Amino acid sequence: MKKIFLIGFYITFFVSNAQKIELIESFIGYQKQSEIISFTPNPKIIMSGDFKGNINLWDLEQQKLIKTISAHTLKINDIDFDKSSRRFITCSQDSSIKVWSFYTNKLLESYKIPSIPNLVRFNNSGDGYFIFTNNGNIIEKRIKKKEYYYSNILSQTINDVILTKNNNIIVCDDKAIKKINLNTKEIIHEIKNPYSSNFLKIDEFSGDTLISWSENGMISYWDMNTQNVITEIRAKNAYNKLLINDFAEIILSGYYKDRPLVINLKEIKLEQKYSDNMIVVNTFLSSLDQKYLVSSDTDN
Repeated sequence: MKKIFLIGFYITFFVSNAQKIELIESFIGYQKQSEIISFTPNPKIIMSGDFKGNINLWDLEQQKLIKTISAHTLKINDIDFDKSSRRFITCSQDSSIKVWSFYTNKLLESYKIPSIPNLVRFNNSGDGYFIFTNNGNIIEKRIKKKEYYYSNILSQTINDVILTKNNNIIVCDDKAIKKINLNTKEIIHEIKNPYSSNFLKIDEFSGDTLISWSENGMISYWDMNTQNVITEIRAKNAYNKLLINDFAEIILSGYYKDRPLVINLKEIKLEQKYSDNMIVVNTFLSSLDQKYLVSSDTDN
């Protein structure tokens, strides 16, 4: 059984100055192996998806499970929210993709495919979504309309994806990070993985700068135009399935020049080289008001 650790805190982010953290309270939410944890449009609620296909809603202030939705019959692989914050989408090992109302929890659409959907993302207009499958297929589905397949673009499972403008996507698989134009099926930029480990997660830092997590815990900042690494951070732990979205921030804790540090991943100064002096011990997901931290583990 996996544990969800939720920590209330006040925090100031400085690399060189002393950290100020006050623990407000903590709790452990017990449930059947929660693989995915996400902050939601409601800052008082977090969402988790478990191995039995349930969506669980947790009240942060009351510190309790407030609702369980029997969403799927097998493990939930991914959750995403649309830009309006009114809907969310789930996909599962049971080959189904489902669109939900966030505030009423009503099922709006259910769609099944012959393969397994690993990732789902609402499109930029919010009237449909992209499905990324375990065999490398990309499917665009308009809500209540027919699907469209983008074939012969990816040859293997991708681990994470970012939708950008002009129908471009940025994906990472075990071997590389790729920026792809879906219209032309052209790979615009590609960053080969220089590590003996796999790429697991990517996020936008700013502009054409990207953040990646590798299976060995290495956190890297990349210039997508030059495909060069800007700076790197050594991490003791790999990044767990905490969902990055518009309602959360990534907080790192560890040591910098042998001094304790807690820092927002988006507040790293790229001109400063951290790789020789910074070691990350834990990766947390934070609420935007920096009031709560969430972490998860896989070894109970």
